[in-house]
Amino acid sequence: MEPSQSASAVAKLLAEHYAATGPPIMAELAAVVRSAQTFFPDLEDWAVFLNVLTRAQASPEFAQLSRPALLSRAVPVIPGLGTNVRSVADASGIPRETVRRKVHRLVERGYLEWRDSRLYPTAFAMEQLDPLRMQIYASVAKIWLIVERTRNSSGPSLDPC
Repeated sequence: MEPSQSASAVAKLLAEHYAATGPPIMAELAAVVRSAQTFFPDLEDWAVFLNVLTRAQASPEFAQLSRPALLSRAVPVIPGLGTNVRSVADASGIPRETVRRKVHRLVERGYLEWRDSRLYPTAFAMEQLDPLRMQIYASVAKIWLIVERTRNSSGPSLDPC
């Protein structure tokens, strides 16, 4: 089964069992948002940061970095595919001028850095945001367990993998 078909099958399964799956999944998503707000009181800042980070993570260079390497600040700017304000605005749907202001604020906080007219996340950001990353991983794991329990209780007819 293709991954997109798997995702569609899982989404359908969760929707069919919404009374049981909806509340714990929404609770996990709310926990992630609350955690994000401790670092990004303005969630649009988080959206901008995530767009820059996602672009960096698309690079094979990023895939070579271990968590300890990311947290050590040995590499001050995270290698990868940089981006710019226009691309972030296009990807996020946030107006370009708003993205420009938010990028300015994220640069001032040390979360992003300009290199050769491209934006990159910093090692400082990776270190500072590690608790948020771990919260996201924990929530994803809990949601995965909800999917597995739901899949197992609904019988062998659905194999999302």
